[in-house]
Amino acid sequence: MVNVERGITFEIPPERPNSSLRTLMAYRQAGLFVTYLHDSNPVGFGRMMGAILDGRSFTEAVTMGYEADARALWLEFVRSLS
Repeated sequence: MVNVERGITFEIPPERPNSSLRTLMAYRQAGLFVTYLHDSNPVGFGRMMGAILDGRSFTEAVTMGYEADARALWLEFVRSLS
């Protein structure tokens, strides 16, 4: 098998995880991120949860709680892992 994008030839094609495994990993990552949000700023987490319970979208609630967007917080989370 040849990977045209990279020009790599595989003797045995790499196994692609099934969608249920990918879904499970997405939930695990989300759980770790939410734990990070809580532990890094409990007051901000409380504001975010209050906004969610008031019917705000997740994106809006994150901005209200942390005064930062979800992408910036995700990047901080990823940096904290290294």
